[in-house]
Amino acid sequence: MSKTKYLGLFLFLSLLSSCFEAVEEITYTTEKAGKYSVTINCSQSREKITAMMKLDTFMGRKIPKLYEIENHMGIAANKLKNTAGIHNVYYTFDEEQYIAVVKFDFDSTTALNHAMHNALETSSDKITFPFTQIFSKKNSDFQRINTPGDSLIKIAASHNLGVFNNAKVTCIYRFNQEVVSSSNSFSKIAQNKKAVMLQYKFTDLIKNPNLFKTSIILK
Repeated sequence: MSKTKYLGLFLFLSLLSSCFEAVEEITYTTEKAGKYSVTINCSQSREKITAMMKLDTFMGRKIPKLYEIENHMGIAANKLKNTAGIHNVYYTFDEEQYIAVVKFDFDSTTALNHAMHNALETSSDKITFPFTQIFSKKNSDFQRINTPGDSLIKIAASHNLGVFNNAKVTCIYRFNQEVVSSSNSFSKIAQNKKAVMLQYKFTDLIKNPNLFKTSIILK
C-alpha cells in the first residue's frame, strides 16, 4: 500500500467523532534529546464511530476499514524508523476503544522536526508539505512554531465545525530545566516548574492555528 488516500488517522477519526482528545507530549531528557508521543483518544465516541464505520462514505469521503488505518500507521511508523536520530518507534491502535498512540525517542530537535515532516508526508497523496521547523530549541529557548503542517487543521475547517464542538487538543512540554516563562496565554506551568501544559478547543485551533505558537524560556 502506497501513500494512503485519507487525510491521516487524526483527521479521519476527528471527522467521525464529535468528542475526541489529542495529546501531544515532548519530554526532554537532556538539553537536546528526548521522547515524543501523540495519543488520539476517541473512546467517548466509540459507539458513533462503530456505527459510521459500517458505512461506505461519510461527509463525501470514503471510510477506510480498520486494517487500512493500521496499514497507514505502519507506513508512518516505517517513515519514523528510517529517520536519522529517531529510535524506539512504537505505535498501537485499539480497535475497540479507538485510541491511537505513536511514540519515539529523538536525538535532537532537528531529528524531531524531520520525523514530524516524514510522518506528515504519509497523511495525504494529494497535498505536499514542504519541510519547515515545527519545534526549535536553542539553549534556554524552546518554541513550538506554526507551520504548513498545521494545514491539516485548516483542511478540517472546510467541514461543519459542529462536528468538533467537544474536541480538544492538549500539548505538554517537559524539560530537565526549570521554566521561567511561556508566551502562550493558554500555558499552565507545573508546580515543579519543569513542564508546561497547553489545552485548546479544537474549534479554536481550526479558526486560528496561530494559537499553537509558543515560546518557553528556560533557566
